[in-house]
Amino acid sequence: MQKIYEIPATRIAEELGKNIVANVIMVSAFTALTNMLDVDVVKESIKRNVPKGTIELNLTAFERDYGYGKSLLKS
Repeated sequence: MQKIYEIPATRIAEELGKNIVANVIMVSAFTALTNMLDVDVVKESIKRNVPKGTIELNLTAFERDYGYGKSLLKS
């Protein structure tokens, strides 16, 4: 049986002030829920691939949702 997790990516992105980070939120959720990606490697990839002025916002989005994803595993 497969488990389905609902991630309120748009709502979280809106709370952070930029809808554009919804994609990073989904990557974060995938990272947290599957353990298929190394957290530090994903963060480094974010730093290298987002516009320079948005690095902190994107890392904040990643961290916030990573914790949310991990909390879903506990429930």
